[in-house]
Amino acid sequence: MALLTTGVLGIFSKVMRLLFGSILGLYLIMTIIATVSTCNKHRAWRYCWIMPLVFMTYHFGYGWGFLKGIWDFVIKKRSGNAKFAALTRN
Repeated sequence: MALLTTGVLGIFSKVMRLLFGSILGLYLIMTIIATVSTCNKHRAWRYCWIMPLVFMTYHFGYGWGFLKGIWDFVIKKRSGNAKFAALTRN
């Protein structure tokens, strides 16, 4: 959400562009550290090339699900979708 917000606001503000670059750079550095740490722990260096994509996919998925949950449960005051419950509970 921070990347999206600062990215959009960066169109209008140099400070937001700098903040966007800082957040993105820090995220990439932390992703590389997590990749090396995970591959080292499991002695699975052959996966180093794909792990950053795996971490980013997880973060996007969890973030999207969280925002969808806020939208559905808090803002729209709806109950959960039975299809999603069946998908995640089995």
